[in-house]
Amino acid sequence: MLKLKTAMATPKNPLILEIPPTAITAAETLIETQANAEAAWRAYYHHIALATLSGWLATHTQDAVTPWLPETERASVWAHIEGAALQWGEVRLAVFASETIGQATLGVPQEWVDLPGWVADYYLAVELHLQVEPEESWLTVTGYATQTMLQEQGEQQTSERVYRLSREAWVTDLNLLLLSQRLFGRRRQEPEPLPTMAPEQARTSLAIAATHETPRLSLPFEQWGALLSQPDWRSQLYQQQLAILREDEGDRIEGQSTIPLRQWFTELGMEVQAGVQKLVTQGWQTLEALAEEFQSPEAVLAYRFEGSYSRDITAPFPTAVSSVVDLLASPTDKETQLSAMHLLGQIGRGNPDAISALVKFQRSTSDLDLQRQAAVSLGKIDPSHPAAGVRRGKVIDLGVRVGQAPLILMLTLIPEGDKTNLQARLNGINDRALLPENIQLMIMDSDGSIFREERSRSHDQALQIAFRASNGDQFGIRVVLGEESLTEFFDI
Repeated sequence: MLKLKTAMATPKNPLILEIPPTAITAAETLIETQANAEAAWRAYYHHIALATLSGWLATHTQDAVTPWLPETERASVWAHIEGAALQWGEVRLAVFASETIGQATLGVPQEWVDLPGWVADYYLAVELHLQVEPEESWLTVTGYATQTMLQEQGEQQTSERVYRLSREAWVTDLNLLLLSQRLFGRRRQEPEPLPTMAPEQARTSLAIAATHETPRLSLPFEQWGALLSQPDWRSQLYQQQLAILREDEGDRIEGQSTIPLRQWFTELGMEVQAGVQKLVTQGWQTLEALAEEFQSPEAVLAYRFEGSYSRDITAPFPTAVSSVVDLLASPTDKETQLSAMHLLGQIGRGNPDAISALVKFQRSTSDLDLQRQAAVSLGKIDPSHPAAGVRRGKVIDLGVRVGQAPLILMLTLIPEGDKTNLQARLNGINDRALLPENIQLMIMDSDGSIFREERSRSHDQALQIAFRASNGDQFGIRVVLGEESLTEFFDI
């Protein structure tokens, strides 16, 4: 039975914990050890969740709190399924973490519910709120379920081998979980043992699973469960997958032509001085040029798609600048602030009040969208300023239209000394239109390994990923929809 050091002051809904920056740093080192992009994200998310939750639990109990599997065995699990587990005394917590906010269901792979030795007492839904600044990140435990709840109240989707429990059925009061642990201890019921698999059958099963797109669905559950449960067989499968991955490295970034992004800052100054809308390189254009090309009643919001400063930038607007500066300094909503900064980028060229207002606002706000817009507008009116940013866009063709218009990939760059703050954003020319479901936006490192990825859901209007890169770094951006894809390579 669990013994508490102190009374746990836990809010009824939800439990919110700061993520230690060291957890994020350690999670980043795991990405390259995974067999594919999905596995890399499982490792990244769940290591962060394990480190944060175990640290919090360890301060509130006298019982040992340890990851259920040793670190050397986790990669071979994350290669196939979501989830991780903590052993807290005699109680096991299975954790399912993602950056999806407000998820409607808790999805638990069948392995965690029906596989002997894998069953947990409590299944936790965890939302990760990861920020560009690691120390500003946090997680939320939004609810939990028991094995019985999943089996009796959840929907078992046999084709995917997943139990899904609607959010309405979760228990959201974490005090109840803590009370149950103290009163009842273990809640799980171990399933019947799986049939023994002979070595020859195991070798055959391994060969089938290693070459299948989804190994966990390539075999009957009993055979797959036997492979997954045996560390040696699971390790063999993982190593075979890594070997296949290495054979496919022809798609890696090495040897590909790259776009020099730092050059965009130089070009920005030349464009402003000449008052032109310049085609940059390989289809990347100023957003002014794109806005004029795709003018329509459903044009994107002005602060996202800019406006043509070639029309307005030479006009004398001292009164207007003063009014907009006052508006930006007053308490107002985010949309108004974004629009005000966009307008300053159009009418404030060389105006010291406009420049000072944008610099001050950029330094004072913690909102990353506002910081980027301040930098981009500053780049239009004072491109030599060390905080000036630049934004470029490229129309991409994946065989679909969004709101009767094509997709656009945008890159925003903000200099930070020897580093560059970048944001990749994907949306339609009409950014209020919904993206196709399951479109993927990926960021790759210099050897082609995917280290960040976002996938669109049915209600997403845009995908965006923010990250930092140092001078001399190379990276790639890849957009995938079904069999169609686009990949661009860059250097800083």
